[in-house]
Amino acid sequence: NADVNNNEQDQTYIYPCQGNIIYEFSPNTPIYSPTLKDWRIHNGIDLSASLGEEVLAVRDGTVENVYEDLRYGNTIVILHGDNVKTVYSNLEDSITLKNGDKVEKGSVIARVGDTALFETIADTHLHFEIIENGSYVNPEDYLNLK
Repeated sequence: NADVNNNEQDQTYIYPCQGNIIYEFSPNTPIYSPTLKDWRIHNGIDLSASLGEEVLAVRDGTVENVYEDLRYGNTIVILHGDNVKTVYSNLEDSITLKNGDKVEKGSVIARVGDTALFETIADTHLHFEIIENGSYVNPEDYLNLK
């Protein structure tokens, strides 16, 4: 049945950018922040990326929020309809998406910036989170690991 296959395809995730993971998901064990010179939990992953690199929607969804986070910089939150949200941070100022906009998996939603005050010493990167049923989950468990 083609409908079943299409529905399954919609549930898969792609990487939001091409880079390697430079900071892992660590919600319980603090990791060292070179910028803040202290240890903190990390509710997402950081993917190395060039300044201005395209950031892609990992799945189809609807933009829930576009805002400037005091710690993680310019941020887009996308709601995916199955109690899953994806969060993209440290983006350029040139975001054109607005709340309620529909996005397709693989479409360019923003570009990597250097707006994350908490991570200014770190290499240029995308901070990426997945929230399922209100809890942070490890994005590596969801992304298509090709």
